[in-house]
Amino acid sequence: METTTNNQLTIVDELKSKLGDLKDRIKQGGLSNAVFTELTNNAKLLQDKLDLLLNKFGAVTQSDVNDAYLVLQQAKRSELEALRNKDMKRISVYAIIGIALLVGVYLYKKKKA
Repeated sequence: METTTNNQLTIVDELKSKLGDLKDRIKQGGLSNAVFTELTNNAKLLQDKLDLLLNKFGAVTQSDVNDAYLVLQQAKRSELEALRNKDMKRISVYAIIGIALLVGVYLYKKKKA
C-alpha cells in the first residue's frame, strides 16, 4: 500500500512541476502562436488531470495514476513537437538566406569574371 501512496504523491508532484514549468514558459513570452497555443492546451490538460486526482481525496487507483502519466507524456510530446516545428521553420529560413547569399556571390563573381 505504501508504494501506491508514493506513486500517487509522485504523479501529483510531477503534474504540479510540469504545470508550473508550462506556466513559467507562457509568462516569459517570446513564443510563436503555435507554441503558445500548444503550451496553453497542455497546461489546461494537466490542470484538469491534477484537479481530478486531488478531488479523489487520496482514493486514487493505479488506473488514475497511469492515465495521469499518459497525460503528462502527451503534454511533453506535443510541446517537443511544437518546438521542433518552430526550429524547423527557423532552419528553413536560414537555409534559404544562405542559398540566396551563395547564389548572389556566384552571380557576382561570374559577372565580374
